[in-house]
Parts: sequence; C-alpha cells; structure tokens
Amino acid sequence: MKKSLWMPLLVTFLLLFPLQSFLLAQETELKDMLYTTAIKYNRTGYIYQSEDLGVSWEIAWDGRIHAKTLNNRVTDIVFGDGRLVAVGNTILMSQNGGKDWNEIILRNYPYTQMFTSNQYIKSVAYGNGFFVAAASKYILYSKDGMDWKYVRVEEMTAAEKRKKKYGKYDGNYPPDKSEDLMFPLDIEYAEGRFYVSGGSRECAIAVYEINEKEKLVRVKKTSLKKRYAEKALLASGGLNSIIFDGYNSLVALSNSNKYAFSTDMGVTWNFSIFPGNIPGSAVTFGNGVWWAVSKEKDLYSSNDIGVGWQLFSEELIDIEINNIAFLNEQLFIVGNNGKIFSSFDGLTWEESLIADENLGLDILSIASAQIEFEYEIEEDASSDTFFDTSSDIIESIIE
Repeated sequence: MKKSLWMPLLVTFLLLFPLQSFLLAQETELKDMLYTTAIKYNRTGYIYQSEDLGVSWEIAWDGRIHAKTLNNRVTDIVFGDGRLVAVGNTILMSQNGGKDWNEIILRNYPYTQMFTSNQYIKSVAYGNGFFVAAASKYILYSKDGMDWKYVRVEEMTAAEKRKKKYGKYDGNYPPDKSEDLMFPLDIEYAEGRFYVSGGSRECAIAVYEINEKEKLVRVKKTSLKKRYAEKALLASGGLNSIIFDGYNSLVALSNSNKYAFSTDMGVTWNFSIFPGNIPGSAVTFGNGVWWAVSKEKDLYSSNDIGVGWQLFSEELIDIEINNIAFLNEQLFIVGNNGKIFSSFDGLTWEESLIADENLGLDILSIASAQIEFEYEIEEDASSDTFFDTSSDIIESIIE
C-alpha cells in the first residue's frame, strides 16, 4: 500500500523539533491584605485594598461605577470565613479577596431602600460563624453575608402575617418595633458575644449572642444609666468605639470626654474622664497595650486600663482622626483627605495616600484579612517518558 507524502514530513518534523508539553498547575498563596472603607464628600463609597501592608493602595470597589444605588456610602468592613463584608447604605460581600462583589440592598418595602442618606449601617463584626451589623434602630445578622435577618423583639405584626399568607412577604422586612439601642456606633465580638456600643448623651451597650436555633438574641439591655445613674451620662454623643483585649476586658470610648471600661466581660462597668477633659476618637488594643486617639490628634496609651491613660505623643499627625487599629503588628490611624498613618512603635509614623485625588476623601475604617489567591503556573512536562511516547508515535507512522 502506498504511503501518503505527509508521513515522511511529519517524521522529519518530530525528529528535528521534539514535542514540548506544558501543564497548567494550580497553586494557592495566602496573602496578608489590608482593606479600608472611605466616603468622598459624604456621598460616594469606596473600598481600597493593599497587598503590601499599607505601602500602596488600589480601588477594590468604586461606588461611582459598581453601586446599584445612588446611596452607596461604605462605613465599615470585616473579614470572616473567607468572606469580606462591608456595610453602609448597602451591604457588600466578596468571596475572592475583593475581585468581585455582591451587593445586597435591604428594603423596607419592595421598592424602598432601607438605609438611605445618613441613616446607614454604622458597623459590622464577625464571630461564632456570623456577621452582625448595627444600624440606627436595627441589628442585623447573617451567616454568609448575603442573607440578612433582623433581630426581632416581638412576633410578626398582623400586616406582616398577611403579607406572608398571600406570598408577598420575604422575611426581610424590618420589624415594626425596633431595638432599644437607637444610636449604635460600634460593635465588637468577644468570647461568644457581640457588644454593641452607642447611645445619645449616655453610655449605652447592648449584648447579643447566637442561640441554639442560630438566631441572634439580646441577652443584656442597653442603657447603663439605669444602673450607674449620672456616671453613665455624657455631655453629647455616645460610646463610638469599643475594643476587646482578648482576655477579659473591654474599653468603650465616647466622643465626649468620658470612657467606660469593664474587667469582667461586661458584667460591671467603670467610668472615667479622658485625659485633658477632651473628647476621644477611637480605641484599639495590641501587644498588651491599649491605644487611643483624641479629637486633638494626640495618641494615648495604657498598660493598665484601671489606672488610666498616659499621653504618648502630641499632635502626631495632620488629619482629623476617624479610627485607629492594631493590625499585623502595626498601628494604623485613618482620617480625612485619604491619608493613612502606620507605625510599629507609636513614635515613628509613615504616611501613605490611598488615592491621587484625595481631597474630601474620609477613610472610616481599616481591617486585615488573609486571602487565598489561586494562580495558574505553566510547567514544562517534557520527560524521557514523553520522548519514548514520541518514538512510539514515529514508529506507528512508519509502520
């Protein structure tokens, strides 16, 4: 039988140019990431991310482009169970480190956005397998960051029951009667419980936990003035920042001149005046030290919160301070005009800008996350076995 002309040409090609085989291998890498939430001119929300622990930043979510609604301020962000959850006028959730975001718009009625204008969700925390968010009059919780429920203080109203009966109730409408914490400002997870701080001209802290039915329930009421009378009163505002030391103590700072602290996980509370009788701004804890910043841009520290605060550094930065956090063995201070300051010791600070056009950009929160990234690596799979296979191909062609 006569052989085709292409066979000798194919044999020659295989001998002169050995076949190369490549495989695409999947590799994963854990990266320590930082994320911030910001609002520009009190209108548009942003999320920024950093892969180099705050040296450089890039936009992960832009309210001008990605938001489904004009009300898209973003105030706080947290990481848990492989998910990033950010809150504000809307709720955002990402399962791939901020590459893609799901936007959840909670509604009062089918076409009415729940948290509009300045009535946004203030803060969010993660613990015990749940995300918990605090908004004016409402506390919400979710297991996956997508399906959110309200803490309810009573059964469904007659109107809600009618909607459910006729198939028009989806279970996500807010309860008619809301929580008694009217002005929540911050939330912290500690030892199986969520501590929500806030108040209006008083120190207020509500305590919640997940019960055996996987529902978030309030276990302690809010107002501290009922127990501590004038000690818990404030000239203005409420407890706007709360932090847990990882052991048994909680500290809550007010935007007045007073702070509250507990050394028995909130069973009892003590009250004291912030140094200089000036308003506090935010508080954090790291490496055995409490850190707080004031409205006067001063940094304070405390090794024993029962003893009090000591001035650590005066007017250390040139921004209005919104928050302080201890992340990845560093202190971070965030504020207005897109500026972030970081320090390993509280004495020497590095400044970075998260955006080129930073005027009017207020950074409200900062959080850390360990994100697992997947990469495809092209590997050369050439081997003696492969060339033996090539020989087999040639022999089969010759035959």
